[in-house]
Amino acid sequence: MQKVLGHIPPHRLALYMDDICIISKTFEEHLVNLQGVFDALRQHGLRVKAKKCAFAMKEVKFLGHKVCNKGVQPEEHKVKAIRAWVAPTCLKEVQMFLGAVGWYRKFIKDFSTIARPLTWLLEKDVTFTWGKEQDDAFNTLRHELVKAPVLAHPDPTRPFVVTTDASKVGLGGELSQEDAQGQLHPVAYFSRALTKRERSYPTYDREVMAMRDTLKHFRYYLLGAQVVMRTDHKPLLKILEQKDPFGRRATLMRDIAEFEPRIEFIRGQDNHMADALSRIGWNVKWEERDEDTSKVATIGGSQDEIGPCKDVRLDINDFQLQQERDSTLKPHISTHRNEHGLFTRDHKKQVLLPASLVPTILSLAHDETGHQGADKMLARIEPRYWWPKMKAEVENYAKTCQRCAATLAQGHRKAPIHQRLKEEKPFALIEVDLKGSLPRTKEGFDNIVVITDPCTKYVEMHPIRGQTSQVVCKTLMGWISRYGLPNKVHSDNGPCFISETFEQFCITQGIEHTFSPPYRPQGNAGVERINRTMGEALTKLVDKHPNRWSQHLPDVQLAYNTAVHTSTGVSPYELVFKEHPRSKFEIITEKISPATVREKTERLRETVSEVFQKAQESDAKLAGKRRERYNNRWTGPYVVVKPTSVTKTSYVVRRNNGTKEEIVHYNYLKPYQIRPVKKPKSRNPPKKNGVGHPALGTSEDSESDSREEEMQPERRYPERIRRPPEKYT
Repeated sequence: MQKVLGHIPPHRLALYMDDICIISKTFEEHLVNLQGVFDALRQHGLRVKAKKCAFAMKEVKFLGHKVCNKGVQPEEHKVKAIRAWVAPTCLKEVQMFLGAVGWYRKFIKDFSTIARPLTWLLEKDVTFTWGKEQDDAFNTLRHELVKAPVLAHPDPTRPFVVTTDASKVGLGGELSQEDAQGQLHPVAYFSRALTKRERSYPTYDREVMAMRDTLKHFRYYLLGAQVVMRTDHKPLLKILEQKDPFGRRATLMRDIAEFEPRIEFIRGQDNHMADALSRIGWNVKWEERDEDTSKVATIGGSQDEIGPCKDVRLDINDFQLQQERDSTLKPHISTHRNEHGLFTRDHKKQVLLPASLVPTILSLAHDETGHQGADKMLARIEPRYWWPKMKAEVENYAKTCQRCAATLAQGHRKAPIHQRLKEEKPFALIEVDLKGSLPRTKEGFDNIVVITDPCTKYVEMHPIRGQTSQVVCKTLMGWISRYGLPNKVHSDNGPCFISETFEQFCITQGIEHTFSPPYRPQGNAGVERINRTMGEALTKLVDKHPNRWSQHLPDVQLAYNTAVHTSTGVSPYELVFKEHPRSKFEIITEKISPATVREKTERLRETVSEVFQKAQESDAKLAGKRRERYNNRWTGPYVVVKPTSVTKTSYVVRRNNGTKEEIVHYNYLKPYQIRPVKKPKSRNPPKKNGVGHPALGTSEDSESDSREEEMQPERRYPERIRRPPEKYT
């Protein structure tokens, strides 16, 4: 959304994900701003729902705030929920409270200083202890949020007034502006706690740091604007006139000078924020609640069980009245009551819950506790409440939660990785895919079209330029000219396959076009696996010349089609051409009569259906199993010099032709199989008196190169013995 509407100035538009708030001073300006937003959305093909929109509003609720022409303040129901928050009993609840009230910290002067006893509990190696300081801080934050002022809208055409102060525990700042009548109104507040090291700084440095941090926090408003800074620390008046500052102070002064502020002095008694920050006391007295707590029932029990987001306290008399009027509870109401006079279930402590309150309890037990499952919901509800068909309703509520359905992992067994498409006739169905993002060759090729027949596993690989539909259609037409028209073409949802050009090509040729599910490569698993094999083979062949991959593509295609496929037991070439492929490895050629050729051809034709059935059974065994891909990259070869310890878990290795040594763990080593090189037998036979193998050296060499000898492989083939031709003997 930022890319779509980012060109609109921020004083006219506020964005948060898909929430759009348009700001205007007059109705005419509002219409102009609306038109600009609609034009941008239309240009990018986006729409908004009219029933979710509100236009020409004088007051809106946006991200937990109430925004009007007077300013910004917290939403009332959010403040009410925080005001009713019960004192935390564990570290997790402290974090939850600080997170909730911290969202409105800009409304609370000296937030960090007030919250210091609470944030101290979050430090490392601090035992959770809820004492008087923590309780006073907790109550102060709730009270300050209740009386939070309305923050004025900033006006970039007017000067900003920044008031700062520092104490031994924190820094604070206030951003404000004067209205047309000269009355100063707060725009926002800033505060943060000092670190252990910063608390040891002298007063002057802490005051300068408060100025620097406040200016940086409100940088968005202040950069380029007229700034007046007010402080009750008189030495700061000449801070920007110091010559040759050094160290920490030089850094602080450099950051402050960027805003070019005019510094003014105010008396401490006029700096109310300084009084609140530096002279704050924790012995705060609070008035008792107006409600008679003995006549108030809190639904949900202790704060430990449910979240703090809802205040659902009910009058005891109202609760009793709802119990008596509920027709579903009448058969279960008896003479049993608890200490509050509420009807309970038999001799148990479970309060009979009226049907009107069931949705509230379900929401508290599920929505406000992290969307837990039915079992945990019942564990929370059963000790306190009961109503008819409670278990079924709890299970149904958890099962039908839209949020859970959108976020939880699927609980059912996953579908098989690839289901073979039912086409037993060769070339009746073909799968097509693109392998892209390849290095551009000198011919201009940068993509590969891969076409395969799932029945015979036969594949063709064609290098192409670009990924246009026209090029893909032309390549498919070449396949059709060689193997005939298929009944179906299966592909993924790539742009070249969902285009109108490709669809028109399929319609013209009378081919049915099917797709794999979006973002599901397993739906086109056959050709995807070929892409992987092809990529690995090309990587090995191109070596240091990756832009020559197109020259090796025919070799990769031939190797794949003439190799025995694991699912069929024969090569794709045999299934297509009904004969064994001729190979470079055939040294002896056998003369075969025409009758033998016909016999072998008929035999291969008869086994095609059997091979296809075997492939289906092989796929069925693989279906549903998890496959892990390993992309381990190995370097080497290395020579193992010696183990680093007696346990031989790590070894010292060096490059085969290098001198630099390094230590490698055993798990990151694997044997390197050396391919023997055949050499003519020397005219001077090796010495027979040594104990070493002729190919590895004599016993004289073995002492100096014992480790290298151990790594040399044994000769796999006998040495070729050269004899003179018989005709010369």
